[in-house]
Amino acid sequence: MLVASTGVSPAAQMRYGTAKQARSFGHTEAEVQALLVLRSAFEDYARGRRSRDDVQRLVDAAKGEPWFPRAWVRPDLPSAPGFWPDMDFEPAPVFGRVQVPVLLFYGEDDEWQPIDASIAAWAGPGRTINRLRGTAHAPTVRGERDLASVSPDYTDSLVTWLRKVTAR
Repeated sequence: MLVASTGVSPAAQMRYGTAKQARSFGHTEAEVQALLVLRSAFEDYARGRRSRDDVQRLVDAAKGEPWFPRAWVRPDLPSAPGFWPDMDFEPAPVFGRVQVPVLLFYGEDDEWQPIDASIAAWAGPGRTINRLRGTAHAPTVRGERDLASVSPDYTDSLVTWLRKVTAR
């Protein structure tokens, strides 16, 4: 049983999440695009495709921008690439090897990861996917994070699925 299981690489997830967060905080589309350009350069440095000096100059130029904290880019880059070794990990092939029943919960929307791409990564037999109305990344309503706010759909679906798979 998984909640908001991300089906894209960590780098793709961060591009999605940082852009979504920037938009939700009211940044313009031009600011969001500038954030994504910076993230792309940051990722290229992590992969060893761009020089540290080049990317650090971009980071330094962006530090004063109102969107910079939402970019989740280190203000001072590590001294060498390779600091994010799993950034391009693609989970779909691993998900495809799972041979047990899987229950997946996703919100109506998600502030940190792309739901449709994540659901597609889990495609296959034995998957039960439940989109919870009124929720986002967590299975709670109204954006709350306490136990009292857990979606009744979550609880009901979980119990029903557990009864079904344990009755075999």
